[in-house]
Amino acid sequence: MPLLSSSQRPRTQWLLFAALALLIGSAFWGLRVAQATRKTFNESATWPVVTGTIIESRIVDRGGLERYCPFVRYAYDLGGSVFHASRIALLPGDPSLCSRTEEAAAHLVQSYPVERRVSVHYDPVEPGRSVLEIREIPWLQAFPQTALIVIFVLTVVALRQTAALFLKRT
Repeated sequence: MPLLSSSQRPRTQWLLFAALALLIGSAFWGLRVAQATRKTFNESATWPVVTGTIIESRIVDRGGLERYCPFVRYAYDLGGSVFHASRIALLPGDPSLCSRTEEAAAHLVQSYPVERRVSVHYDPVEPGRSVLEIREIPWLQAFPQTALIVIFVLTVVALRQTAALFLKRT
């Protein structure tokens, strides 16, 4: 590897500094987005609960990688107004309950047979918005994939520049 001239050293050090600054900035940005995402999707844990009834329960084949999706439709009454919904859980990347195997989707559908009475968690601000299950969103699922890619690329650049500087000095 050819040694860098004295005029190239400041440029290399500047690139290393810029890469590290972008890496740190991307990490902080990703953490903030992840925190906001978790807060949004975990809010259903504080929603009031009402009793509802399952009116439809089946598996939908949507094709693709995660092709088998449970479809559960339910109804619930709030103060004389009947609402219909089909969201099982409030998760990012809907339909997040889909799976590659029909058996996994069937297992979830079997737990919600037609006419079964269920607890429905509804949004008090928007009563038509509801879920059957409260699920905690893991931190990594909330962390945006784009931030992970940016961090990976910037880490590779920073390591490459650090290695170049280290090899230059030896």
